Amino acid sequence: MLKIQRSSLPGIQEKISIGEGELEYRFKGGYCVYDKYEHIYTINKGQVTEYQLAENKVIEGFSLDELSQNINNGTFVLDVHKYKKLARADSINFEIKEMQYDTIGHLVNCKVKAYGRFLRREKWRIVKGIDQEMKNRLIGIYPWHVLCVSGFGMGISSDFGGSVCYPLSNKKKR
Repeated sequence: MLKIQRSSLPGIQEKISIGEGELEYRFKGGYCVYDKYEHIYTINKGQVTEYQLAENKVIEGFSLDELSQNINNGTFVLDVHKYKKLARADSINFEIKEMQYDTIGHLVNCKVKAYGRFLRREKWRIVKGIDQEMKNRLIGIYPWHVLCVSGFGMGISSDFGGSVCYPLSNKKKR
């Protein structure tokens, strides 16, 4: 069955997407449906100026939920000892956002901020350095759980971004 979706910039150009094949993915709310193939036509002033055939697919792989589990069971370890500012911290909260994926499951870029919670203090403070280490570790993980739609990779559910807590209270300190 063919399904047509239209997006346009008034008076300039339109993109028409025609989906066909088996249903490849549906978000839990039922509002994002992707078919196996999409025929994407770009129409400029009534003329087809570009055509692209995209194969939509789900790549099974690592997720932020699994990262949290691996931190908690000790299989994902950061070298926190080289950051003197963390000597008195009891945990680090990593805010991970704008995760960008390619179409084969690699994380190619993301933004990471690290916040340390220090003993006897209620406030979280930004900690520099370990955020870059976490980003590099995330980029080194392959494959990620990715949905490839219209030639672009994107995270599924929580893998658009989120927060991950890294407890330090049970880690060996200097």
